[in-house]
Amino acid sequence: MTKLETQEYHLKWVDDLLKRPILWAVGQEITKFSENTSKFRRNKFFSLSDTKNISEETHYWYNENNINAKSIAYLKSHFSQCNLVIGYELSYQTRAILSRAGIKYIDMWLHPIRFMDDNLYSFDSNSIDIRHKLFSFNLSDKQYFLSADRFKISNYRGWNKKENEYDAKLIDNSALFIGQTLTDKAVCQNGKMLNILDFKDNFKKACLEYAHVYYSRHPMLRGDDSSIVNYINSYDNASIIEIPSYYLLCSTKIKKVFSISSSVVTEAKFFDKETEYLFQPVVSIGTIEDKNAYSSVFGEFVSPHFWSEVLSNLYTPLSSEKIQFFNPGTKIRDMLGLYYNSHTFDRVDMLFKGGVHTKEESNKKKNNSENLLSPNKILFSKFTTAVESAEVISFDVFDTLIERPVSKPSAVFDLMSGHVSKITSGKIKDFKEARIHAKNHVLRKDEFEEITLSQRYDEIKKCFLSANKNRVPHMTTS
Repeated sequence: MTKLETQEYHLKWVDDLLKRPILWAVGQEITKFSENTSKFRRNKFFSLSDTKNISEETHYWYNENNINAKSIAYLKSHFSQCNLVIGYELSYQTRAILSRAGIKYIDMWLHPIRFMDDNLYSFDSNSIDIRHKLFSFNLSDKQYFLSADRFKISNYRGWNKKENEYDAKLIDNSALFIGQTLTDKAVCQNGKMLNILDFKDNFKKACLEYAHVYYSRHPMLRGDDSSIVNYINSYDNASIIEIPSYYLLCSTKIKKVFSISSSVVTEAKFFDKETEYLFQPVVSIGTIEDKNAYSSVFGEFVSPHFWSEVLSNLYTPLSSEKIQFFNPGTKIRDMLGLYYNSHTFDRVDMLFKGGVHTKEESNKKKNNSENLLSPNKILFSKFTTAVESAEVISFDVFDTLIERPVSKPSAVFDLMSGHVSKITSGKIKDFKEARIHAKNHVLRKDEFEEITLSQRYDEIKKCFLSANKNRVPHMTTS
């Protein structure tokens, strides 16, 4: 379901990593399967079911129920001599099709928990026997809790304690929404790429239930997400946050973590957060009793002993020798270059990236920072050329020519609070609280996209003149 270029990219490293331990374990050669290495053609597979295949799409979605018996027979003809398919991150459609064709598979996914000593991988199979053997290697949840506690302690006590300053900037009783990339099979539903704008009711509910909602954008985001940013900024108690999510998970001020499909939601559970998936996790982890769960394996899949056990009902084991990397921490992470902000919890990775400096290096970096403030003459030249050739020039003057002397819009309410208390003879003791809840109350009541200033202050007026003193929650009155 991914374009051929992406398939080949993953097939190469999966083949190089697994072919030797599987050969040692059961004496079987791995054969790579793609349109480049076989006579199978996806266009023919889909055309037999009168389904269009757009092979150049990064993530091609189709309804597996529309695939007919002719397509299934065509697929089976290319696997007639095959006892097992090992797939890397197979879609649920692909898994369903393989099962219908009676083809046994093992599905391998990058694990959703990424704060361990190395990258984990998740495994599942449509073979009951193989699935039971895979779960004999399953990690306990206690392992994740232990690692999360270690990370939390290092964040306020150990090598990383300087980052604890982030916590002071956060608002207590907050929620964290983890954003994702705009094009990702993890957020694809019926061919549509989901984002927060598809879950406005859920986001609004969080803004009403929590003092603040932080929106964390994906670090690899590509494309225009301005509509999302504008929506987030339409709430007085919501904002975009740039602090790495792992630091936020360590904070006791973050009470809830939610997302469409981000693996950070799975990780947040082990930092004692309330969690919610608005769509679904890409991969569920758990025990064998959960039919949708994948087994969690730490590094052992590079060893013959893993494959001799997992494949023992298909082949006669030749070797059950336990051969793994010396000091397995970060080996797979380094090998594949899949770091996922590991420098935030891995001191070696932080040092490698130059994030920890001696006093002399820090002073040198500080002195050199003045150079960053000098004009970039090449860029300025390109800018003036563009201006001279343009018919219309538009300037965004806010926060440039017009300055707001506070870090965030709602901080203005703190500056106004004393004046409001005096004007209202003390009837409004906490103006900031009243102002925020007034806007959210109108949003909840009238479902407006944007609330005018007049509507907000009319709502405050009604609440203080009304006999019902509890009309706006948490608003202090006298």
